[in-house]
Formats: sequence, C-alpha cells, structure tokens
Amino acid sequence: MASSRTLDQFFLFLEKTLSSRQVKMLLNPVIVYVVSIALATYTNVYILSYIMLALYSIPFFTGISVRGETTVKRVLHISLYPILIHIVMAGESIGLPHTSIYFFISAAAAALIEEAFFRHVLYRYGKLLSSLMYAIFHLSFRDPVVLLNSSLLFPSYFVLGVFLYDIYSTEGLRYSVLFHVLYNFFALTYSLVFNLFNVFLFFGAVSLSYLIYIGVSLLKRL
Repeated sequence: MASSRTLDQFFLFLEKTLSSRQVKMLLNPVIVYVVSIALATYTNVYILSYIMLALYSIPFFTGISVRGETTVKRVLHISLYPILIHIVMAGESIGLPHTSIYFFISAAAAALIEEAFFRHVLYRYGKLLSSLMYAIFHLSFRDPVVLLNSSLLFPSYFVLGVFLYDIYSTEGLRYSVLFHVLYNFFALTYSLVFNLFNVFLFFGAVSLSYLIYIGVSLLKRL
C-alpha cells in the first residue's frame, strides 16, 4: 500500500514538473544541443548525442507534409553537388579506408538525424545561426590539439550548413537528406592527409559546389 502511494506521489510530481516553466526551458532545442555536445565530449560516445537529437526531433515531424513531387531530374540535380565536392577532394586521396556496411549505415543515420535537427528543428533560428550551430557540432572538444585541428575545418562545415539550409528551404527535407547521405557515403570511400592544403581544398570544394548551386538556382528563375 505504501509503495502504491509512493508511486502515485512520484507520478504527481512528474505531472507538476513537466508542466512547469523550468522544464519547458530545458526542452529548448539549444539546451538539447549543448547537452548533446557535452555527451560527445565527456563520454566520447557520439552515438549518445545522435540518439538524443533523434529523440528530440521525432515530435517535430507530426503532421509534416512532403512538398512537391520527387522527380529523377531533381534527384540527379541535388546528387551532383556532393559528387562534385568529392571529385575535387579525391585528387588527394590515399586509399579506401572504410568498406564495411556498418560505416555506410552509420553515415546514413548520422546524415538523417543531422538534417532532422539542424535543418528541420532549427529552421526557425535562421540560416546563419543554425549553420553556426551545425559547424560547432563538428568540432572536437576532447583535447586542445584535436580542437585546433577540427577548428581548421570550421569554415567548411559552416558553408556546408548554409548550403544544406538553402536546399532544405527550396527543395525540402528529403533533398537535403539525399545530399547529406551521398556526401557522407563518398567521404567514407577515401582518406585525406590532414594538412593545410587539404583544409583549403575542402573549403574550396564546398564553396565551389555551393556557388554552382546558386548559379543554377538563379538561372531557373530567369
């Protein structure tokens, strides 16, 4: 009997707490984002971060409508850009680092979760802020050396975030996911030596691809 009363009190406490302003504040996407980065940093288990972002994003898809029809022409158009990025980068390739299906499944899942959170959930935060948060998410905070190295790629990930935001805005979520999945797949098929030349190469490849996308989009409007 006592245990039943304790259980009732516990659920009553949860009911009151979940309706409070403080807990609603904790459910803010920025708070969830910061916690996910902390999980990746202090546990060194990135899957916990992705699980958290995925669980948070699910309710935002209730009643979502798919805009426009999916056509082969649009699929090929969006697929061109991740291919272009990696054609530019593959000139400095040194091998085939990943061939296991596990890596490709993980890459697809990561792309889907990142698009769901950074483009769909954070869309109302605007292009620059959501892209900034996306780039920060790809920094490694484990130690100063790793942080310094990953910060060199920060501009590239920021431009990539802006790129994906534009695709989401004009083409829809399924096309930004398609771009991101293909981008991750190609990234697994070769490895690059980490040096300043390749850092600039990555930035140039992403920027060039984005400029071509903008150019094609402008031509479509004429």
